[in-house]
Amino acid sequence: MRRFFLVALSLVCLLLATAGAVWLGGGADRLMLVTADRLQRWAGVAPVAPAPMASATGSYEDRLRRQLGLDWTILAGRWRLEEGVITYLGPDERADHGLILSRERLWNGTLAAQVRIGTDSDAQAQLAFSHNPVTRFFYAAGIGDTHAYTLQAFTDATRLLQVFGQRQDIGSDAAYRLSLDLIGDQYSLSVNDVKVMAGALPSPPFSDRVGLYVTGEGPVSFRDFQVEAREPP
Repeated sequence: MRRFFLVALSLVCLLLATAGAVWLGGGADRLMLVTADRLQRWAGVAPVAPAPMASATGSYEDRLRRQLGLDWTILAGRWRLEEGVITYLGPDERADHGLILSRERLWNGTLAAQVRIGTDSDAQAQLAFSHNPVTRFFYAAGIGDTHAYTLQAFTDATRLLQVFGQRQDIGSDAAYRLSLDLIGDQYSLSVNDVKVMAGALPSPPFSDRVGLYVTGEGPVSFRDFQVEAREPP
């Protein structure tokens, strides 16, 4: 009888522990969601109400990342993240530019996005790559400020590596499709499917972190950000 009582008590404790773990898991998720929402608002992001987790596709981790807004990491500037649209809203107290990194990674392959610049005729809108989280070095290529298209390197100061065209060649409030091909230390930049610049980087990419770099007062919007990895030849 005593043995039966101990077995029954053990089963009850196990059921209670399991129920408690499930409840705590949901509570932890809710706590993470609230914390992420507050961090997004503190960083200047206007989060969008996420779709219910039960109707989302992909793994649990991917669904939770989307709910937490972790597809992008804001390093500078004010940004708004909407369904398929990333919009730079202007600088913040940290820097006079915007820099946002994707959770997607790329060593060799193609970065692409459609960009639309508002009325700010001096704004830059570029694809960033090889971001070093320690030194904060990175490359960026796309629409420049004094030239139509530029390739730049960023450390303590901005260094122009290659330029093409005049800024007045860029129309106001017009959409441009930027596509950047990376293979080792070789790059090529295409705009609206026309190759405008190509060559060798001063040094091979240091990391696989990629994202978007913007200057100006905004807004500058990006759509259809794509990362397509390829094996080097």
